[in-house]
Amino acid sequence: MAKRLRLIFSIFLIQFSLFAAENYLPFTEAPVVVTSAPGVTIYPPGTIDMLVDPNVRITDVDSDNLIRAEIILSDILDGTIIEQLFLTERGTELITQYGLAFEVEFSPVMRVLISGPAPVAIYERILREIIYDNRRSSPTPGDRRAIYTVTDEDNNISEPVTRIIRIEEPPLEIVETEVVNLPPNGLYGIDDVIELRLAYSEPVFVSGGTPYILLNINGVEVRATYVSGSGTDELLFAYTVEEELELLDMDGIGIASTVTLDGADVLNSSGETIPLEVGEIAGNIFVDGIRPFVVNVQVPADGVYAFCAEDVMTFTLKLNEAVQIDFDNLPELQLLFDSGEAWARFDQGNVNDSTLVFTYEIQEGDQDLTGIRIGRIRLNGTTIFDIANNDFLDLEMTSANVPDTSGILIDTSEPNAPLVWGIREDTGISDEDGITNAQNLEIFGTGLANSTIVVFLDGEEIGRTDSNADGWWDLDYTDVTLEEGSYEVTAFLINELCAESPISEPYTFIIDLTPPTADLQEITVSLNEEGNVTIDGRSVDAGSSDDVSENSTLTFTVEPAEFSCDDLGENEVTVTVTDEAGNSVSETVMVTVIDDLAPTAEVENYTLYLDENGAATFSEEDIEAMMYDNCGIESIEFSLDEFGCSDVGENEVEATIRDLSGNETVATFTITVADNMGPVIANAPDSFFAGTNVDGEYTLPDFTEDLQVSDNCEVASVEQFPAVGTILEGFDTPHTITIIATDIHGNQTDITFTITLVDNSIDEVIMPEIISVPWNTQIDDLPLPSEVRVILRNGEEAIVQVTWQIDNYEAMEPGFYQNEGVIVLPGDIFNPDGLMASITIIVEDKPLPEDIELDNQSFQMDHGVSRPIGSFNTIDPSDDQHTYALADGGADNGYFRIEDGQLFWNTDEQLPGRTEFIITVSSTDRMGNIITRTFTITRVFPPLSELRIVNVFSPNGDGINDTWGVEVLGFYGNVRVMVFERSGKRVYYSHDPYERWDGNYLGEPVVSGAYYYIIEVVPTGEVHRSVLTILRD
Repeated sequence: MAKRLRLIFSIFLIQFSLFAAENYLPFTEAPVVVTSAPGVTIYPPGTIDMLVDPNVRITDVDSDNLIRAEIILSDILDGTIIEQLFLTERGTELITQYGLAFEVEFSPVMRVLISGPAPVAIYERILREIIYDNRRSSPTPGDRRAIYTVTDEDNNISEPVTRIIRIEEPPLEIVETEVVNLPPNGLYGIDDVIELRLAYSEPVFVSGGTPYILLNINGVEVRATYVSGSGTDELLFAYTVEEELELLDMDGIGIASTVTLDGADVLNSSGETIPLEVGEIAGNIFVDGIRPFVVNVQVPADGVYAFCAEDVMTFTLKLNEAVQIDFDNLPELQLLFDSGEAWARFDQGNVNDSTLVFTYEIQEGDQDLTGIRIGRIRLNGTTIFDIANNDFLDLEMTSANVPDTSGILIDTSEPNAPLVWGIREDTGISDEDGITNAQNLEIFGTGLANSTIVVFLDGEEIGRTDSNADGWWDLDYTDVTLEEGSYEVTAFLINELCAESPISEPYTFIIDLTPPTADLQEITVSLNEEGNVTIDGRSVDAGSSDDVSENSTLTFTVEPAEFSCDDLGENEVTVTVTDEAGNSVSETVMVTVIDDLAPTAEVENYTLYLDENGAATFSEEDIEAMMYDNCGIESIEFSLDEFGCSDVGENEVEATIRDLSGNETVATFTITVADNMGPVIANAPDSFFAGTNVDGEYTLPDFTEDLQVSDNCEVASVEQFPAVGTILEGFDTPHTITIIATDIHGNQTDITFTITLVDNSIDEVIMPEIISVPWNTQIDDLPLPSEVRVILRNGEEAIVQVTWQIDNYEAMEPGFYQNEGVIVLPGDIFNPDGLMASITIIVEDKPLPEDIELDNQSFQMDHGVSRPIGSFNTIDPSDDQHTYALADGGADNGYFRIEDGQLFWNTDEQLPGRTEFIITVSSTDRMGNIITRTFTITRVFPPLSELRIVNVFSPNGDGINDTWGVEVLGFYGNVRVMVFERSGKRVYYSHDPYERWDGNYLGEPVVSGAYYYIIEVVPTGEVHRSVLTILRD
């Protein structure tokens, strides 16, 4: 729908006089013309709005602007409230944009006036945005007229132009289709009638066959057949819902788009065939032709059920759909047991819209060990129906899925009685004899697994407990303290099915709280060969007794009962006498432990060797003997235990062995003293190479002189082989030297080493690596090696000291320099050919300087040419001597000069206004390397207030101080200099900084006195004021 804005929502004026006769200037021609597009505007009924003439045109041969447009809507058949002209949103925007006014009048016709000056094209665009709208659903057929008239800025009025808006006669048609008496939820059930009404724009007539409208219910096609309405403007069709499993459509049934005649004629009064299209029906139609039925049955879990209160059997019937229940008496579900018929009651507290729940409590006498069966449903007057009011009739549940119920059993038979096994704690000798001194007990036994055990003591119930999965049960009765005496326990059980067993056989136990009477005696015991002895409790019993237990059933414990050598002598022990109930009494008695066994010994002969000092000591650790004592040997004494070199040979010795209790044994054996240590040779030489000269001879010295030979007893001789003075010959052949030392007992020690003769003459001197040093490295800073490698004639390498003689070297001349060094010989290396060491030194090229620095890059405008601006410095790690010059490329090099590394201003020109200068400077090192850098030099102009300006002059013609001026202002460029007298009158003005005032104004001298001057720098706006005094006397 096109957006529009009604004109009546803007300035709305009802002015009947607006369109009355007005005094317009007469005209003889109509240069302004409105042209409508060919044809008429067809307005279809039901249209919201449409443009009257989107192609209307306006032309004017002598004017560019219009001042008014009038549109009249006439022949309004449905009234001006129903039929109106509007302006689109775009048209309203144009009126607002160009400041136009518009007014509307409602009378038998609708008049719209748009006024105000605007271009012809704008008025044309606005007329194209006029919209016609008729709010009736069935507008009155006929032609409406829209009449256009425009006026230009010369008050020329166009001829009226009419645009026809035509509403045509509507055709015969179905004006409405509806469902008669549609239920609020749109749902039809079994035997419900679906009625469809077709309303026409005029009466229709049915003859011949029976027309119908085809309905599609979940893919099943059925007919809504014609019922009545011939001769009227309405036809009625109907369908009655049947019971059928396929007829369920909750998504909305399908309705054919046309009526099927099936041999019938449907005509209007003129005998014309009427439209058969079925219009759109408001609301959905749903059909439920299926009664509620049981889909499946959920049964209790497999297991055995009895008449316990919690054994309520629940049966859930799942229906195919949600239902509602109208209760009378509660429905029931039939159950079939081996013991007979039973009925499960409907559970009102467990109502669900699509399930029926029935519960049954097991009754005494119910029995079924083969599996229960499910029968039928009994409604007992209750009505169950679905949302479509279809009644539930599936009482036999013929289509339901009923699971196997053979595992659901009912058992109310009597179980076997439990057994009482004993008590805890059953103290004393046995935990099963029922005799105890515990007064707070637990009672235990066995019975049917997972049952409740009811326990009685002397015929009275004392508690209940449960048996576990293995049938064991335990009753905690420890909160009750029982008196001494005899008691009887019985019990019965209640199984998981709530069935009770007979009473059990009785179990009797005794509580005995009186301890026995102890009668003890002292004893003496001897340790055995292992040094131990254990006594039995009854060995100290002298006739103990008890009021309940016989002496033979009493138990005796001794603490301690085991004794060892550590317990020799009297020992107090505690004897505890305990009766069958666990009551006990403890008393002490003395037990004496003795050791009367002597040690045993069989000593072996022993060989003892002298040590490095010629001495030997025999001790207990050295004895080799089969010695044993049950409590250990306290000491061993030898008749002889210290030996020296004079005792070498056999020596007879006696050993006396004594135990801790003083028992002794004496054994005799032989100690053989021996010396098996040879002399010790210290400071022996290692094998070595003996360097010789080319002759290859070596004379053996006396190596024994430097040896240190010792022996634990005494050295007899030291000999060298070959003998001293023997001459060895031949290169590269090892010569073995042996030295033998012998002591007085014939023990010998020998050492050997080899001497290999080699030619240690230098055959070649290896040149060290080339040394590369930076430019200008001084001789003392050269990294010369202190040693060189040489190759001897025997093929070995050696390192020797070298003294370099640097005669060929220039530190600041890049290039290669060769120098020699003298070899410093050690004692075992020879240089018969006088070979020299050689080394190459490379002096590297000097690196370029890195940068040029200027320590100051600004100066005052009146700096002068004799004072330096700043000093140059070159960053050069290799050299500190450089020369500087102005190089090509500096735009302002001509204003500067360089002397001795300093920058000077070099011109008398003032260069007004110039503050920055570009120079290029070169730096050259001693190798001729040149680098350049460009600098920006800034000339600083001080504030005017800092200038020293003469403030007195005397224009008296004497040639001295006759004029006044400030030539330094020439540096500032564009300046203004003004002088005023005290009244404010300006007496001097100049733009030329070099011009000087002679003290005259308009050709006449000014009087002496104080004046004030103003100096202004025009580019910066800086102003300076001060006093100027003129003296003429």
